[in-house]
Amino acid sequence: MVSMTTLDPQLRRTLEPRAAGPRTRLNAIRALTDAGIPVGVLVAPLIPMVNDRELESILEASATAVARSAS
Repeated sequence: MVSMTTLDPQLRRTLEPRAAGPRTRLNAIRALTDAGIPVGVLVAPLIPMVNDRELESILEASATAVARSAS
């Protein structure tokens, strides 16, 4: 599982200042999948009124990166 908090780089800097950015995480999902490793996405933390509106776009981007599951 790869955690995804947001696709917004600015919001990511606030919520997870020292963590990998959204593009880096999506690239990691793609690279792992290409290597034959099944990858899922954990949308967390999901914070009402902060990043909950992004749920669908995070799931779509993760599916495009060929994640096999989401929680």
